[in-house]
Amino acid sequence: MSKLSKQLEQNFDDACQIIGQVAIQKAARGEETTRLLLVEEIKKLAARYKILTGEEHQAMLMAIESLEDNL
Repeated sequence: MSKLSKQLEQNFDDACQIIGQVAIQKAARGEETTRLLLVEEIKKLAARYKILTGEEHQAMLMAIESLEDNL
């Protein structure tokens, strides 16, 4: 497996984990967990990450794209 393939696979795994964690946190607070609400929450996290690091978080972007594709 190439280095790029491994990175894409890792980003996909991380994206799935991010989506799951955000959904679980929202559910634990008694909030709705619709795709749209998950996208909004992950976009906030991605923006905060970019402010803190100056870089895009590729797995968060992948998570957002994945959820938006299914809206």
